[in-house]
Amino acid sequence: AAASKRRERHRLRSHSMDYVILFLVLFLVGFGLVMIYSTSSYKAGLYYNDAGYWLKRQAFFAAVGTVVMLFVGSVDYHLWNSRDFLLYLYYIVTIGMLGFTLVFARVSHGSRRWISFGRISFQPSEAAKVALILILAIYISDHIRAMETWKGIFLAFVLVIPIIGLVGIENFSTSIIL
Repeated sequence: AAASKRRERHRLRSHSMDYVILFLVLFLVGFGLVMIYSTSSYKAGLYYNDAGYWLKRQAFFAAVGTVVMLFVGSVDYHLWNSRDFLLYLYYIVTIGMLGFTLVFARVSHGSRRWISFGRISFQPSEAAKVALILILAIYISDHIRAMETWKGIFLAFVLVIPIIGLVGIENFSTSIIL
Protein backbone atom coordinates (compact mmCIF):
# COMPACT_ATOMS: atom_id res chain seq x y z
CA ALA A 1 0.00 0.00 0.00
CA ALA A 2 2.82 2.39 0.86
CA ALA A 3 4.58 1.59 -2.41
CA SER A 4 1.45 2.31 -4.45
CA LYS A 5 1.01 5.66 -2.63
CA ARG A 6 4.63 6.56 -3.47
CA ARG A 7 4.07 5.63 -7.13
CA GLU A 8 0.90 7.74 -7.21
CA ARG A 9 2.68 10.74 -5.64
CA HIS A 10 5.53 10.35 -8.13
CA ARG A 11 3.08 10.12 -11.05
CA LEU A 12 1.28 13.28 -9.94
CA ARG A 13 4.55 15.10 -9.29
CA SER A 14 6.04 14.10 -12.66
CA HIS A 15 3.13 15.79 -14.49
CA SER A 16 2.99 18.94 -12.38
CA MET A 17 4.11 22.25 -13.76
CA ASP A 18 7.33 23.94 -12.74
CA TYR A 19 5.94 27.22 -11.40
CA VAL A 20 9.35 28.88 -11.11
CA ILE A 21 9.94 28.46 -14.84
CA LEU A 22 6.36 29.53 -15.57
CA PHE A 23 6.87 32.68 -13.49
CA LEU A 24 10.18 33.45 -15.23
CA VAL A 25 8.65 33.01 -18.70
CA LEU A 26 5.67 35.22 -17.85
CA PHE A 27 7.97 37.81 -16.28
CA LEU A 28 10.16 37.91 -19.40
CA VAL A 29 7.11 38.18 -21.66
CA GLY A 30 5.78 41.06 -19.52
CA PHE A 31 9.18 42.76 -19.52
CA GLY A 32 9.36 42.37 -23.30
CA LEU A 33 5.92 43.97 -23.67
CA VAL A 34 7.03 46.94 -21.57
CA MET A 35 10.14 47.30 -23.75
CA ILE A 36 8.04 47.13 -26.93
CA TYR A 37 5.76 49.86 -25.65
CA SER A 38 8.61 52.08 -24.51
CA THR A 39 10.43 51.84 -27.83
CA SER A 40 7.49 51.96 -30.21
CA SER A 41 4.83 54.17 -28.65
CA TYR A 42 6.00 57.36 -30.35
CA LYS A 43 6.08 55.89 -33.87
CA ALA A 44 2.85 53.98 -33.34
CA GLY A 45 1.20 57.22 -32.30
CA LEU A 46 2.46 58.93 -35.45
CA TYR A 47 1.60 56.13 -37.87
CA TYR A 48 -1.58 54.68 -36.36
CA ASN A 49 -2.86 57.37 -33.95
CA ASP A 50 -2.57 54.72 -31.23
CA ALA A 51 0.51 54.70 -29.02
CA GLY A 52 -0.20 51.14 -27.98
CA TYR A 53 -0.71 49.68 -31.48
CA TRP A 54 2.35 47.42 -31.48
CA LEU A 55 1.95 46.66 -27.78
CA LYS A 56 -1.62 45.41 -28.33
CA ARG A 57 -0.54 43.38 -31.32
CA GLN A 58 2.34 41.76 -29.48
CA ALA A 59 0.23 41.22 -26.33
CA PHE A 60 -2.31 39.30 -28.43
CA PHE A 61 0.39 36.98 -29.76
CA ALA A 62 1.89 36.63 -26.27
CA ALA A 63 -1.52 35.57 -24.94
CA VAL A 64 -1.96 33.03 -27.73
CA GLY A 65 1.57 31.74 -27.09
CA THR A 66 0.88 31.46 -23.37
CA VAL A 67 -2.26 29.40 -23.99
CA VAL A 68 -0.35 27.12 -26.37
CA MET A 69 2.49 26.84 -23.84
CA LEU A 70 0.09 25.85 -21.05
CA PHE A 71 -1.61 23.29 -23.32
CA VAL A 72 1.67 21.73 -24.45
CA GLY A 73 2.96 21.79 -20.86
CA SER A 74 -0.11 19.94 -19.62
CA VAL A 75 0.33 17.08 -22.11
CA ASP A 76 2.48 14.19 -20.94
CA TYR A 77 5.76 14.55 -22.81
CA HIS A 78 5.86 10.82 -23.55
CA LEU A 79 3.01 11.40 -26.02
CA TRP A 80 5.31 13.36 -28.35
CA ASN A 81 7.72 10.43 -28.48
CA SER A 82 5.20 7.58 -28.47
CA ARG A 83 4.35 7.87 -32.15
CA ASP A 84 7.08 6.95 -34.63
CA PHE A 85 5.33 8.79 -37.45
CA LEU A 86 5.74 12.14 -35.63
CA LEU A 87 9.43 12.25 -36.57
CA TYR A 88 8.56 11.94 -40.25
CA LEU A 89 5.59 14.30 -39.95
CA TYR A 90 7.65 17.06 -38.26
CA TYR A 91 10.44 16.55 -40.77
CA ILE A 92 8.29 16.62 -43.91
CA VAL A 93 6.12 19.53 -42.72
CA THR A 94 9.17 21.59 -41.76
CA ILE A 95 10.95 21.01 -45.06
CA GLY A 96 7.69 21.65 -46.91
CA MET A 97 7.14 24.98 -45.15
CA LEU A 98 10.70 26.09 -45.79
CA GLY A 99 10.53 25.07 -49.44
CA PHE A 100 7.19 26.84 -49.83
CA THR A 101 8.77 29.97 -48.37
CA LEU A 102 11.59 29.95 -50.92
CA VAL A 103 9.13 29.78 -53.80
CA PHE A 104 5.97 31.60 -52.75
CA ALA A 105 6.83 33.92 -49.85
CA ARG A 106 6.68 37.65 -50.28
CA VAL A 107 9.94 39.54 -50.63
CA SER A 108 10.65 41.88 -47.74
CA HIS A 109 13.92 43.82 -47.45
CA GLY A 110 15.47 41.67 -50.17
CA SER A 111 14.68 38.28 -48.60
CA ARG A 112 11.92 35.69 -48.79
CA ARG A 113 11.25 34.84 -45.16
CA TRP A 114 7.57 35.48 -44.46
CA ILE A 115 4.39 33.70 -45.50
CA SER A 116 1.28 35.87 -45.29
CA PHE A 117 -2.24 34.63 -44.67
CA GLY A 118 -4.30 37.79 -44.99
CA ARG A 119 -3.21 40.11 -42.18
CA ILE A 120 -1.23 37.40 -40.39
CA SER A 121 2.41 36.85 -41.34
CA PHE A 122 4.36 33.76 -40.37
CA GLN A 123 8.08 33.04 -40.49
CA PRO A 124 8.63 29.30 -41.04
CA SER A 125 12.26 29.50 -39.92
CA GLU A 126 10.99 30.23 -36.40
CA ALA A 127 8.80 27.12 -36.51
CA ALA A 128 11.85 25.22 -37.78
CA LYS A 129 13.62 25.95 -34.49
CA VAL A 130 10.93 24.13 -32.51
CA ALA A 131 10.62 21.37 -35.10
CA LEU A 132 14.37 20.79 -35.06
CA ILE A 133 14.33 20.31 -31.29
CA LEU A 134 11.46 17.82 -31.57
CA ILE A 135 13.02 15.98 -34.52
CA LEU A 136 16.37 15.58 -32.78
CA ALA A 137 14.75 14.62 -29.47
CA ILE A 138 12.73 11.85 -31.11
CA TYR A 139 15.61 10.65 -33.26
CA ILE A 140 18.17 10.61 -30.45
CA SER A 141 15.83 8.89 -27.98
CA ASP A 142 15.05 6.21 -30.60
CA HIS A 143 18.77 5.73 -31.40
CA ILE A 144 20.29 6.17 -27.94
CA ARG A 145 22.92 3.44 -28.42
CA ALA A 146 24.01 4.88 -31.76
CA MET A 147 24.67 8.23 -30.08
CA GLU A 148 27.61 6.61 -28.30
CA THR A 149 29.51 6.44 -31.61
CA TRP A 150 30.77 9.10 -34.00
CA LYS A 151 28.78 7.50 -36.79
CA GLY A 152 25.52 7.88 -34.82
CA ILE A 153 26.25 11.52 -34.05
CA PHE A 154 27.13 12.12 -37.70
CA LEU A 155 23.82 10.57 -38.84
CA ALA A 156 21.88 12.86 -36.47
CA PHE A 157 23.75 15.81 -37.97
CA VAL A 158 22.98 14.63 -41.52
CA LEU A 159 19.29 14.51 -40.55
CA VAL A 160 19.23 18.25 -39.83
CA ILE A 161 21.38 19.48 -42.74
CA PRO A 162 18.41 19.90 -45.16
CA ILE A 163 16.51 22.06 -42.65
CA ILE A 164 19.53 24.19 -41.82
CA GLY A 165 20.40 24.50 -45.51
CA LEU A 166 16.89 25.61 -46.52
CA VAL A 167 16.85 28.22 -43.76
CA GLY A 168 20.38 29.36 -44.63
CA ILE A 169 19.47 30.24 -48.21
CA GLU A 170 17.54 33.33 -47.08
CA ASN A 171 18.36 33.69 -43.39
CA PHE A 172 21.97 32.88 -42.53
CA SER A 173 21.81 34.13 -38.94
CA THR A 174 18.89 31.84 -38.11
CA SER A 175 20.67 28.89 -39.75
CA ILE A 176 23.62 29.54 -37.44
CA ILE A 177 21.25 29.42 -34.46
CA LEU A 178 19.77 26.17 -35.75
